[in-house]
Amino acid sequence: MLSADAGVTLKGTIDSAADLQVRSDGDLDNEAALFANGALSLQAAQALRTAADVQARTVTLQAAQASNRGRVLASGDIELRAGQIDNSGVIVAGLLADGKVGSTGSVTLDARQQLRNGGQINAGHQIHLLGDSLLLEGGQVWSGGTLLAQARSGEWRNIGGSLAAIGLLDLRATDLLRNAGSLQGTRIGLLAAALDNSAGELLQTGTDPFELGLTGALRNTGGRIAANAGSVHLKAAQLLNQGGRIEHAGTGVLKIETGTLDNSNAGLIVGNGEADVAVAGRLDNSGGTLTAGSGARVTGTEIVNTGGRLDAGGNLTVDAAGALDNRTGTIVQRGSGQLQVLASQLDNSNGLLGAEGNARVTSRTGDLRNVDGNLYARQQLALDVAGALANQRGLVHGGTSLDLQIRQALDNSQGNIEAQGAANIRAASVGNRGGRIVANGTGQLSLESAAALDNRGGTLGSTGGALTLTAGSVDNRAEGGQAKLVAGTDLRLQTASLDNAGSMVHAANTLYLERAGAQVFNVGGQLSAGNLLRLDLAALDNSNGRLLSRQSQLTLGSLANGGGEISAYEALGARLQAFSGIGRLFGGSELRLTLAGDYVHGNGQRLESNGLLKLDVAGALVNQGRLESKGTLEVSAARIENTAGGQFNATAGNGSGRVALSTAGDSAMPVAWTAIRWRCRLPTSPTPAP
Repeated sequence: MLSADAGVTLKGTIDSAADLQVRSDGDLDNEAALFANGALSLQAAQALRTAADVQARTVTLQAAQASNRGRVLASGDIELRAGQIDNSGVIVAGLLADGKVGSTGSVTLDARQQLRNGGQINAGHQIHLLGDSLLLEGGQVWSGGTLLAQARSGEWRNIGGSLAAIGLLDLRATDLLRNAGSLQGTRIGLLAAALDNSAGELLQTGTDPFELGLTGALRNTGGRIAANAGSVHLKAAQLLNQGGRIEHAGTGVLKIETGTLDNSNAGLIVGNGEADVAVAGRLDNSGGTLTAGSGARVTGTEIVNTGGRLDAGGNLTVDAAGALDNRTGTIVQRGSGQLQVLASQLDNSNGLLGAEGNARVTSRTGDLRNVDGNLYARQQLALDVAGALANQRGLVHGGTSLDLQIRQALDNSQGNIEAQGAANIRAASVGNRGGRIVANGTGQLSLESAAALDNRGGTLGSTGGALTLTAGSVDNRAEGGQAKLVAGTDLRLQTASLDNAGSMVHAANTLYLERAGAQVFNVGGQLSAGNLLRLDLAALDNSNGRLLSRQSQLTLGSLANGGGEISAYEALGARLQAFSGIGRLFGGSELRLTLAGDYVHGNGQRLESNGLLKLDVAGALVNQGRLESKGTLEVSAARIENTAGGQFNATAGNGSGRVALSTAGDSAMPVAWTAIRWRCRLPTSPTPAP
């Protein structure tokens, strides 16, 4: 034993076959190599400074202040207790003869004030780093078992240092734990009010659950928190992960509970299994990524995903109590499962919101904006919007079916709304100017607009199924191109007003437009059906327009047909209250025209049939032109006046043509009977004109 009342300085080499003890009532400076086969003890009443090798079976150091710039080595335990400790050297416990560290040996560094480490500390069994404050600066600490690093009351800070434990890494601070280095353990326990892991790394390599509960903030700006645990639970008042990474490699649940979450600026939160992210306040994922391998639920009062990405391999639920901002962002459900998105209002402008399975999007109180956006599902897509849907230049696509329930206006100007199957759309009003609303395949399209449907220059219909359209009014005029209402089978249109100027309404099978009091303007337009065209209207203006079908049944209050054509390749039947305009009516097998009042058949007006032409006029008929059939011509009126140039012709090629005229009163025939060809016969014999 070496003892001195004053300061002691050791130089050279001191080697003991047994124990070695050095004590100083002042400072103790060790610049000598100290070796002992037993226990080695250094004690100083004031400062203890070691700058050389200290090696023994066990080592005990005690001082008011202690610093180590040398090497302290032991095959057993090492204990250093002081008011302040500063280690920039090497401390190794459990050292084997071959220079490796075994499974035994413990290191305890206990400072009543500050413990500072910039050196290397290794132990085979466990390490305890204790101090009122703990400062790790670029050093390396490794334990083959447990590693405890505790700041009792002051600062806990790791700047560029490394703490690693094969067993439990136990980190404790009364307030803030700051890590800008590396913290690694098979198991990790962290007790602190707050954690700042900015530019730091916190790694859990084992499979035991990893739980981190903080009453304050978790700051991981530019940092990395990674866990291999079966389940991970992070809880903090705030989570700041700007440019940081939170990674869960296990197959269980990654659960995050926080007041606010900032994952912006290329932040990453990834779970290999499921993810449950519950944010009481604002969730900012601008430019960030939040992804899960097998399902995720993300909730917040307000969710901002501008330029960010939210995705999951199974079911994905994104629920914002307030607004969801996905402008230029991506929200995607991958694989089998369902995407459910809920918000008070949602903006997906220039964004992507999609699902490989089914998708349901709900805007509880406000609008859904998809301007230049992409909203799709490979299976069923359903939108329930309390406000308006703005889809200008956007895409809304349902794979197997599409259901849109829009409480206010639907604006699809230059946009595309489509389904590969059936589509059902309901809105307060629909604007489809230059847009496209289509059900592909054999699916039916049903569209209901409580007010107006503006389809100017647009396309609306089904390629192989039926179209049912109900609207207060329909504007289908050409604008920058022909507007189209089309159906692969039947088309049923219920509206008070249809303006089809310069455009087309077509049904491959039957076209129904039946509504009392309705008006149709088909000026320069076309209404057509592959089979039956049935109109029941107050008025039809077909000026320079065309009605084409196999069969037609028309019941009209008035028909204006100036320059227009109404043709049925088989039968055409028309019941009119009023008829005006010089145009053409043609029935391939028959034309039956019934007029409620007087009728003037003007020169150039064409009523034609290859079979029967039957004209019934409740009032007077004045014929100034040609009434001609290639079969039978039957005309009845209260009075018939055939003016100069008027002709009734039946010109069947086999000579069987027949003209039958009947009146309830007088008739006037101021033209020669030769106007009726010789092979026709008359059932009545009015007096011929002289």
